[in-house]
Amino acid sequence: MTNFGSRTVGRVNTLRREILRKLRLVGPGQTLKLGTLKLLRELRAGMIRKVPLPPDPFDSKYGTDTAQEVQVGALDIPDGKLEHAYRYQAIEPEAFWRLMHDFPGASEEFVFVDVGSGKGRVLLLASRFPFAEIIGVDISAVLTEIALNNIRVFRDEAQKCHKIRAVCTDATNYEPPRQKTVLFLHNPFGAHVMAALISRVESSIRNHPRKVFVIYRVPWHRMLWDQSKAFRVIRATEEYVIYESQCS
Repeated sequence: MTNFGSRTVGRVNTLRREILRKLRLVGPGQTLKLGTLKLLRELRAGMIRKVPLPPDPFDSKYGTDTAQEVQVGALDIPDGKLEHAYRYQAIEPEAFWRLMHDFPGASEEFVFVDVGSGKGRVLLLASRFPFAEIIGVDISAVLTEIALNNIRVFRDEAQKCHKIRAVCTDATNYEPPRQKTVLFLHNPFGAHVMAALISRVESSIRNHPRKVFVIYRVPWHRMLWDQSKAFRVIRATEEYVIYESQCS
């Protein structure tokens, strides 16, 4: 079972939801093949995993719970949204520092928003920068609950922003802050949700002109952002793309 505080998700139900997700993404034939292979891997892992995973250095240092991956099927989201969701996977701190080294907008003028924030590791890492506020947005109530607890226990001498919060909401319904904003995306969801988010951000900029940066790591759907007339690319690598709004 996958533990989420007082709630649990059974392995069989998780596997069922993973297969349902694949069915909607790639069709019955490929789903049957992938589902069978996954079932065999699950059973094998359950039989041979006797030694727990080594402790994560970040979580060990801060007493947080951010490292363990969570598959889509184990999340508390409706079956109808499974095909658009991606698993929770924490970013490595070193990768975040590399990215932020190339980013020009880490200042108290900006609100930092991690869309698809999961357990909140990025929120904690971002607190080393002097943002006006840091906000996490995630569709999963259980991951948001974990993120809120991580925010409560996190203490770091290098922390420059102490105004951190996490909210549970669907990214397609999220209204960005009206202040200057940094949107962070760590490959959080599929193209359908990404397109809806872009549309909301574009509308927000039109209605409330301001500078908005987008940091998109593991940019599987960067074409959608590239096509937006509201943004231009200011930095692109194989690992991430940084966009800046055309309207200031």
